[in-house]
Amino acid sequence: MKNLFLVVSFSSFLLSNLVAQTSEKIIGVYENHNDFDSGKLSYAIDCNIGKNKIILNDLLNKSYITIKRNDSVYKIRKKTLYGYETCGTQVYRFNGKRELLLLNPGEEILIYKLLNARIADDSKINVTNKYFCINDSSSPEKLTIKNLKNAFTGNDKFRRLVDANFKYNMELGTFDNENHIFKINSLLKESMH
Repeated sequence: MKNLFLVVSFSSFLLSNLVAQTSEKIIGVYENHNDFDSGKLSYAIDCNIGKNKIILNDLLNKSYITIKRNDSVYKIRKKTLYGYETCGTQVYRFNGKRELLLLNPGEEILIYKLLNARIADDSKINVTNKYFCINDSSSPEKLTIKNLKNAFTGNDKFRRLVDANFKYNMELGTFDNENHIFKINSLLKESMH
C-alpha cells in the first residue's frame, strides 16, 4: 500500500509539473543583455496562438529549451540565452540550468528569486534563495552580505549602511514600502548623497 501511495504521489507530481510547464505560454526569449535592455524578443510568440510554443524542459532538468514555431523546431542551450518573458510579462533569467525570476525590473540592483528552491530548514536565517546583479550585464550572484559588499568595494558608505541595516542574508530581500523599492536599493540611493 505504501508503494502504491508513492507511485500515485509521484505521478501527481509529474502531472502537475507537466500542466504547469505547458499551461504557461512564453512570449519570447532574450538572447543577451542588450536584447533585454531594448526589449527585443527572439522567437516571439503570440500568446493567443496555441501551436507555437517554447518548452523550458524543466521537468527532466534539460540544459536546453525547445522552440516550436510554425513547422520548425529549435533547440537552444539555456546557457547561451539571457532569459525569457512570459505572457504574464514576468521576466526570468537563466543561470545555468536554473531559472531566476526578476523581482524588481527597473531598479539599480536587480534581485532575482531562484525558482523551485528548497531550503531544508527555515530556521537557517543565513541561507538565501535570492540572487542579485549590479546591472543586467553582470552574472547573478547569491544575495549575501559578503557578496553585496564585495560588489560595491568603491562605495564605503553603502557598505557601512549594509552592515548597519542587515544582520542576516535573508534580510537583504526586504522591501522598502515607503520608497516602493527593495531596501538595498534605497540604501544605495542614500549612499550616493
